[in-house]
Amino acid sequence: MLTTDQLQSYHKDGFILLKNVISAEDLDRLRSAIELVYQKVNSDPLQFKTRYTQKDEDYDTWGVADILSPELRHPSFDELFANPKMMSSISQIIGDQLRFWTMHSFWAPQKVDYNLVWHRDQQDPYDFDQQGQTTFLLANLSLYEDEAFKAVPGTHIRALNEQELQAILNRESSPLPNEVTLYCEPGDLVLFNALILHRGSTKAGSERRTVHFSLQAKDEAKGGYTSRPWMKDKAYRESLHPVTQELITSLIEWEDSHPIKKSLAGMRRAYRDHNHITK
Repeated sequence: MLTTDQLQSYHKDGFILLKNVISAEDLDRLRSAIELVYQKVNSDPLQFKTRYTQKDEDYDTWGVADILSPELRHPSFDELFANPKMMSSISQIIGDQLRFWTMHSFWAPQKVDYNLVWHRDQQDPYDFDQQGQTTFLLANLSLYEDEAFKAVPGTHIRALNEQELQAILNRESSPLPNEVTLYCEPGDLVLFNALILHRGSTKAGSERRTVHFSLQAKDEAKGGYTSRPWMKDKAYRESLHPVTQELITSLIEWEDSHPIKKSLAGMRRAYRDHNHITK
C-alpha cells in the first residue's frame, strides 16, 4: 500500500519509484524469461515489433512490443499482474477496475546509445490534467540497475512551456531544465502518469533489462484500441493468469463498445494507438 505522502507525490510529480516490488525468486524468473525474449528477437528482429537504435546498416535493438504474444509470452509476464504489492499500489492511483493497454520489454542496445525523444504517452503534447488524476498509468520494472527514466516533474498538470513543447515537436532528447533521473535497483518499479513529459537514455552495452506495461481505468476515455488478433482468441485468453485474462477481456469489451469513427483523423489516431507509436 502507498502511504499518503507517496500518493500525493505521485499526483504532484507525475511519477513515483517503488522499491523491491517483486521477490528474488520472481526477479530470477523474469530475468530468465526476458533473456529468452532478447535472444529470440535479436535472432530475427524483423519478425517482431522491434525497437531499433540502428537499422540501416546493421541491426541494433533496444526493445520489443507485445511480449504477451504467443511467440514471446512466458507465464511470469502475465503472472506479474497478480503481484499484490504492485497491483494494490496501482489500484490506489487509478482504481481497481482496470483494463490492459500494452506490455513490452526494453533493454540496452549493443552498438548505438539509446536516446528516446521527449514525449507524453497520450500523444497530444498540449494535453494535461490540472488535478493530476489521469486514469492512465505506465510502469517500468527494472530487472537490473537502471537509470534510463528521466522526466520533468509536474508537467502532467500544466501546459508545457515553449522549450518543452519544442522538444516534443522537434523530437529532441537533450536534457531539459528541472529534469530528474530515477535510479532503480533490481526489482524496483517506476509508475508514471501518461501525461508526464519524459524520455529515456541508456549507454550501449549496459546490462539493462526491463518489463514495461501500461494499464488504464476501465472507463478511461482515451487510449484503448491496442488489442491484437491473438488476444481475441478464447483459447489464448484462457491460458493466461485469471487477473491478466480479465484485464485483456476488459480492453476488448471497451473497444467493442467504442467503435472508431471512420474518419481520416480517427483512422490515424487508431493506427497510432494500436501500434503504440509514442516513442
